[in-house]
Amino acid sequence: MVDRSFANPQSSAAGPHAVPPPGPRGCKLGSMELRAATRAFLDHIAVERNYSSETVRAYRSDLETFTVWAARRDASTVEALDLPILRDWVWASAQDGLAPRTLARRSAALKSFCHWLAATEATPHDIAARLRTPKSGSHLPAVVQRAQMDELLDGLDEDARSG
Repeated sequence: MVDRSFANPQSSAAGPHAVPPPGPRGCKLGSMELRAATRAFLDHIAVERNYSSETVRAYRSDLETFTVWAARRDASTVEALDLPILRDWVWASAQDGLAPRTLARRSAALKSFCHWLAATEATPHDIAARLRTPKSGSHLPAVVQRAQMDELLDGLDEDARSG
């Protein structure tokens, strides 16, 4: 169950997409543990934003993986997050051979989380605003070779003559 005792008093004036703060009033948000911030964000998207259970599950998996990865790099608080850490994680994920759609979802999870951190004033700005999703490999359609086209047209010509 989500503790709403710290609900944003301006939320009714701000509309249905108002962002509640991630912790109790008076908490220094920048020093908040990354795990606690992640839990608060996941509660927010599940309850306040009504994301689908599958999206919440995927974001939970992605953000938990990121939190463990970041902690190994001495970034276990919100305050320690920066764009190079986010980029390094996405790059490391790509180097692990993850599918382009998985990389895109991981980037989306980070972007949403960091946007929420900025909206709740846990960070001074959206640190993921310049995070780019790696481009997936574009595959051009197969091209019919000239010899194949000649063979096809010759076959059609023969069919037309033989009636």
